[in-house]
Amino acid sequence: RIVHEVEKRRYDKFMEVIEALGVQHLLFGRVDRSLRNFFDLFRLEKEARNGRTLHFFQESFIFHKDSPTGDLWRFGIQGVAAMAESRGISERTKRILKARAREGYWPQKAPFGYMNVGAVGERKSIEPDPAEARWYVRIKELAAIAQYSLVRIIDKLMSEGCTIKLVP
Repeated sequence: RIVHEVEKRRYDKFMEVIEALGVQHLLFGRVDRSLRNFFDLFRLEKEARNGRTLHFFQESFIFHKDSPTGDLWRFGIQGVAAMAESRGISERTKRILKARAREGYWPQKAPFGYMNVGAVGERKSIEPDPAEARWYVRIKELAAIAQYSLVRIIDKLMSEGCTIKLVP
């Protein structure tokens, strides 16, 4: 849900810029590159209904408010196929990452306060990072007090000598 909200805000900001500039033609490589979910499909179809022209140059396909029903069908089918492929990629990636974790691999960069241990190509585990561990503990202490916002915690750590780049 959070990801959807972030994406919606980005899309809304993108559309505000397009509105402000009076852009009437949106250019995409392919239909499947223009959307990832049903919301995107409906948003783009709405943009076409509102007078914008969608150009998919790698497919020699143009979609607009006066497009015939066959083009709407093509746009919808390609959009649904793209969503299915996107979901399939996501499921396969999650399955692989879980399997690697069960085998003892840490499949990505270690979280803050920890470091990856192991040579390239070998199983990697994570261990507390001596350089970051004390700051990790300090963040937890300050957060437990419940008097500090995330920004104030970062400011306090910096005033205490933390040189690690922290982003709220």
